[in-house]
Amino acid sequence: MAFARRASFSSSAFWVALEVVGGSVFSSLGLIVIAGLIGPADLGLAAVALGFAQTANFFTDTLYQDAIIQRRRLSPLHVGSALWSVLLLAVVLGGGMALLAGWIGRLYGQDELSRLLLVLAPLPIASAITSIQTARLRRAMQFRILTINASLSRALATAAGLALALKGYGAWAVIAQYGLGVAILGILYSATMNWRLARRFSLAHAWEITSFGARCTSTYFLDGARGRLFFAVIANYLPLAVVGQVNLAWRVVDSLATVIASALVRLYLPFFSRVQAHAATLRSAVQDANLLTAALLGPVFAVLALTSDDLVRCIGSAKWQGLEILLPWLCAGAMGTILRMPATVAMTAIGQPLLATIGLAGVFVATFGAVVIGAPTTGVYAVLCWTLPLIANVPFSMVVASRCMGLSLRDQVGALLPAVLMTGAVTLATVAARQMAGADHVVLRLLHEIPAAGISYLILAAIVLDLHRRRRRTSGATAVPVGSVGGVS
Repeated sequence: MAFARRASFSSSAFWVALEVVGGSVFSSLGLIVIAGLIGPADLGLAAVALGFAQTANFFTDTLYQDAIIQRRRLSPLHVGSALWSVLLLAVVLGGGMALLAGWIGRLYGQDELSRLLLVLAPLPIASAITSIQTARLRRAMQFRILTINASLSRALATAAGLALALKGYGAWAVIAQYGLGVAILGILYSATMNWRLARRFSLAHAWEITSFGARCTSTYFLDGARGRLFFAVIANYLPLAVVGQVNLAWRVVDSLATVIASALVRLYLPFFSRVQAHAATLRSAVQDANLLTAALLGPVFAVLALTSDDLVRCIGSAKWQGLEILLPWLCAGAMGTILRMPATVAMTAIGQPLLATIGLAGVFVATFGAVVIGAPTTGVYAVLCWTLPLIANVPFSMVVASRCMGLSLRDQVGALLPAVLMTGAVTLATVAARQMAGADHVVLRLLHEIPAAGISYLILAAIVLDLHRRRRRTSGATAVPVGSVGGVS
């Protein structure tokens, strides 16, 4: 099948944003409800199982995504070779997880963990099909199709998870929310996949696209596997109930950051790739992305940190009290993830993804080094092991962008000023609303805080975007390349 060949940056941004709000936020809210129903111990058990399963799915998800999008010329032989290669990888990973399920259950002293892993073992195959079709759609800038399919699969999976939680199935509710989401999305993309591509395979083309994909995957692995393995490691030091608390706080904050970061990759990579040979245009695009990303997303995590105590109290269970101490630290780490994304995407667009790997390797080593050496006994300590390396990686990313693309450190720091001003203004509006509501009723405070934060955010975001458009128009430059985007057969 051939995809449509024209897509504007504004329409693409709209559908990517809608996917984040309509699908991912809905899933996060569903998880909060499920967590309140099943309790921290069952959530901790599910977190350990998902740590292994998501690590396996990670390779099928990422191996060919950027490789397909970044290539200037993509042939059916490239896509067909990638399809067969990733399906073979999926069978190996899924089979390995099934074979190791019993041993992992005995290692943690949890027989139910083995059963959870056996159910999750077939998912890499669905993930493999999804990754190829998603990459083709992203290359063609068909974000509308991506958003509809992702939102539908997440909604159905979350509904199934809630139903199982209400019936008392414990950890199985969380597994259903994740597993069904992957499976349903795989089915949807199987129905629209051009399976004639499966007739195309070339060892030379497979090696060519795999070599670049492996470099991209090594970068994402250090970032993605850090989260997926984190809970498997801290489960050796903390009780499952504490692991469950940390997991809920992490899922609320860092999962949102990961979704946003993934959305930024989906949005920026096709555009950056189009101008990869034009250094001045690429620098301008990356600088604009730095400014807008920080300004538009900084206030989101500031408000989440500020209202975390009220959000935790709304859960209504003493088992979850204490999350308000974890959430602000995780919000700070999430901003570290977001601030480095434009430069990381640009590294991939110019064909040098390993430049970002050095910083992520440092974050990976620092995280697990702190856990192993410090042997955390509290959830706060575990969260600090996660957050502080992310914050330290921000200046390192700035230095890499300066050396590789010629973006001066002064300009990069200056791009953060609108974010600081906007975050401060939204924070003041939220604090003022809290004071007006008083301290008697949690829901009443949230009903004041969230609208105040939302209204002030929308007003300030409109001002920032308008000023940005005026500046770009005056300078005669274009923030991000707009216009037709090459399709893929």
